[in-house]
Amino acid sequence: MTPDERIKLIESGQFPSIFSYQECEHCGLISNDLSLARVTKPCSSCGKLGPRRIYPDIVSISLLEQVGHFYKAGRSAEQTQIERLQNEIEDLTSKRIRATTLRNCSRQLKQIYRTGSDKEYKKMLMHVKNTLGVNVSLEKTVMTLLYFREIQPDYGVVVLYSCALLERLLYELLIEIRCRRLKADRDAADTIVRRRKGGLRDRLQLLQDMCDTDLAELLPKLGYQDWERDWRKLSKCRNDILHNGAARIGSSQADMAFDLAINAEWVFAQVRNYLLDLS
Repeated sequence: MTPDERIKLIESGQFPSIFSYQECEHCGLISNDLSLARVTKPCSSCGKLGPRRIYPDIVSISLLEQVGHFYKAGRSAEQTQIERLQNEIEDLTSKRIRATTLRNCSRQLKQIYRTGSDKEYKKMLMHVKNTLGVNVSLEKTVMTLLYFREIQPDYGVVVLYSCALLERLLYELLIEIRCRRLKADRDAADTIVRRRKGGLRDRLQLLQDMCDTDLAELLPKLGYQDWERDWRKLSKCRNDILHNGAARIGSSQADMAFDLAINAEWVFAQVRNYLLDLS
C-alpha cells in the first residue's frame, strides 16, 4: 500500500471495523464470511447454528484504531514539514523542488556529514549543486537540508501500538489453544499462566512447545512469506524505544507497522484455524 492508500483507508469510515471477523462459539472457527453473523447460518466447520462472536475483541480493535490515528497524525506532520522545507529551499534558490528529491538529498547529505571532514563538506556542496541543479546559496541550502527532521514522534507511537496489538493476538491465540486443544491438560494450562508475562521470544517458544509448530515455518505455508521476519524487526524497534531510547522511527518503519497491524487479525485467525484443524 502507498501512504495515500493507507490514509484513505483510515478515513474511509470503515476503519478499523473492516478488519473484524465472525467466530463460531462452538468450534472456534474464524471466518470472513459476514453471513455467519446470522444465527440461522450453519458454521462451515462444525455445521452448528449461532451464536457468533466478533473476532478480535474490543481491546484489539481499539489498539488498531490507535495505530491508524497516530499513523495519520505522523503523515500529516511529515507533510507539513516537507512543505516548509520546500518553501525554504525555494526562497534560497528560486526553484520549486519535488519533495521526494529534497528528502533523498537530505538523507544523503547526513550520511556524508557523519564523516566530519572538510573534504566531505566540499563534497556536500557539490552534491547539492549536482542533485538540485542550483548555483546560488549553496551553503545555506546545505544547512537547511541537514537540519531537516524527518523523524516524527507519532511514528514511534505507531510502532508501540502495533507491537502491543500483535503480542495481544498471540497471547489470545495461546489461551484459545489451551481452552480447546489442551483443556484436559492441566499442566499445559498452568504453563501458560506462569509464562504469560514473557516476551515475544518466550511466547513464540511456548506456542512451539504446545503445538509442535514453529510460527516462522507455518506463516509461509499460509501465504505470509516475510511476515514473521518483519514482526521481529518491528519488535526490535519497540525494544529500542522502551529500553534504549535510541530508536529512529521514520516513515518506512511506520509503514511496516501499519501494514502488519491491519493484517494481524486475519493472519492470527488463519493460524488459529490451522492449529485447531478447522476449515
